[in-house]
Parts: sequence; C-alpha cells; structure tokens
Amino acid sequence: SIVNLGFYWQKKLDNALWKSGLSNDYEYVIIDTPPSLTAVTQNGILAAQYVIIPSQMEYLSVYAIRIPIKDAKEIHDNTDGRRGNILGIIPMMVENVKLHTTIKALVSKVFKDIPLLPEIKRATAVGQASHDRKPLSLFAEQNKGASSVATQFSTLTKQIVNQIDHLERNSSK
Repeated sequence: SIVNLGFYWQKKLDNALWKSGLSNDYEYVIIDTPPSLTAVTQNGILAAQYVIIPSQMEYLSVYAIRIPIKDAKEIHDNTDGRRGNILGIIPMMVENVKLHTTIKALVSKVFKDIPLLPEIKRATAVGQASHDRKPLSLFAEQNKGASSVATQFSTLTKQIVNQIDHLERNSSK
C-alpha cells in the first residue's frame, strides 16, 4: 500500500513543488511519470491534486492501470480529498479495430466511476515530432498528417482544464 510504505519519502516531490514556489507560479503543473510502480510514480501521484491515467486499449495495459487507480484512491482517502483526484482514463493509440472498441467498453464497465476522456488515435506524427524535438502543435504546422492528432490533444487538454476549473470553482464555494 502506497501510504504504508513511508509517507515522508513519498512527499519529497510535493514538498519540492511547494518550497520552490512553482505551485504558486503556475496554474497547472503537469507531472508525467512512468507507467510502472516506482518511487517516481508514487511521488507523482502523491504530489498531484488531479490524476489522469493514459492507457492503450490493450488487455495488459488496461490490466496495469488498476495499480495507479488503487494508489490514487488511497491517497485521495488519506489526504481528505486534496490529492489523487482521478479525472479520467485517456484511451491512447486507439485504432478503429474491434479489440480497442471491446476494451474501451470493458474499461467503462469495470471502472464505471472513472470517466473515459477523449481518445487519442494512433499516429506516427507523435513519434516524429518527438524525434524532431518539437511540440506536436508546432510539428503539425509543417506536417498535415499531424494536425488531426494535434487537434485531439488540444480537445483533450481543453476538457481537462475545464474539468479542473469546474472542480476548483465548486470546491471554493
């Protein structure tokens, strides 16, 4: 259990964000962690007020998201709801194949209290932009094939920001 493993060492990232003033300087700080259960991932989930869980719509990927979901829920319960609020699961690298459709339906059924966020289709442009060391939005300006996936990420980002803004407005009442 994440909280029982030693709460102090897991708060290092959270403490660093607050002590550095970063949490006050930015409206949003995105912490991208490895998908495996590591100290980095645990630190990220503990420091995060909100959590989004990307997953490919493949059996093993979806099976593995149980761990960060469990950890986030445990952190949520142990921080009186201040941390580990799961905003949703993002279906990643989705293709129009029966397997992905079946897995998305399974995810919705198994994790019915966690919404599915807008999906991101499989696109080589993401890897190409990374290889060129460019943000996808800039890469899309020069590569018409990248504009569709850049739009998907933009739509996803807007929905996440709106969701957070809505939660923040309601929590301040």
